[in-house]
Parts: sequence; structure tokens; C-alpha cells
Amino acid sequence: MADSPKARRPTRVLRVNQLDSWMLDDELLSIIKAQLLRAFAYFDPSVISRLQPELDAFVQFLIFRFTIWNDIPTPGNKLQNLEFRDETFGGPVGRGKMPLKGLNLQPSQKFWYIILLVGGRWAWQRAALFSTRNNWALQ
Repeated sequence: MADSPKARRPTRVLRVNQLDSWMLDDELLSIIKAQLLRAFAYFDPSVISRLQPELDAFVQFLIFRFTIWNDIPTPGNKLQNLEFRDETFGGPVGRGKMPLKGLNLQPSQKFWYIILLVGGRWAWQRAALFSTRNNWALQ
């Protein structure tokens, strides 16, 4: 079965490269967020702290929209030479060869990526802010 043309070998990507990419993207997010907060420097600080999760989600959405949605690797992925691709693709592959191009994420995968990653982070930050304001945090 391993010699059949339809057999696919998974591409091995080191987990440390994925984590480094994630950390680089988080650093980019913090740099962009700092620039955005500098634009709101003269606003009431309580308004900005209340809207912090929404501002973070907006910046994350912008990064998603201009990278992953357009089938471009995120800056962290680009520096680590990684890219997202559809591993559910079941097309025929030559013996020992793995097509690396043309297997971009499907729109449904991109949709769930944005919902789970950006929406999940937003929900976690909003819940943490809510629990802090209601003195639910551990002492």
C-alpha cells in the first residue's frame, strides 16, 4: 500500500518550528497593537481597557485577512519557512513525492480557523476581564 500512487506520506514539520512561528506572530501582534494603542493615547483609558479584547481581535483579524485568507503565510510562518495547507487532499501522488504547492486551505477550514483562533482568544480575554472586574480572580 505504501508503494501505491494514492498513498500519501505526511510532511514532517517540527513542533518547535510551529511554536516559534506562533511566538513570532504574537510578537508582531503586540507591535501592531502598541501602534494602535498609541493612536488612542488621548482617549479615556477606561474605555480602551474595556475594549482591549475587541482591539486585539480586530488586529488578529487583520493579520488573518491579509495573510491566511489570501493563501499567504503569516510573517512567523514565512520566517520559519512554513505554510498552511490542506492535509485532507486525497489526490494521487507519485511515488515518494509530495505535492507542496496548490493544496491551499479550503474556505471552510479558513472559516473555522478564524472562529476558533480569533474568536477563542477574544472569548478567553473577555472572560478573564469579566472575572477580574467581578473579583473572581484567585487571590
